[in-house]
Amino acid sequence: MKASRTSDATLGKSLVDINELSRRLSIPKGTLYNWVYLRRIPFIKAGRSLRFDAQEVIQSLPHSPTMEEIGRGGRVFR
Repeated sequence: MKASRTSDATLGKSLVDINELSRRLSIPKGTLYNWVYLRRIPFIKAGRSLRFDAQEVIQSLPHSPTMEEIGRGGRVFR
């Protein structure tokens, strides 16, 4: 029997939950939930839980306009 694509793609990756991702990035969980809702960061839905490949999330952040502003040392007010 052949494995599904999702399991092949996540095989060998270390997935973390939202608490660990929040701690690693020093970003509030509410912000991460918002980014998931807006599909700004990659995530995997496992039942009712969210899991993240921390390296994929970190790579996706520079493409976000908000993170580019922060990277330049400016504060973002909207």
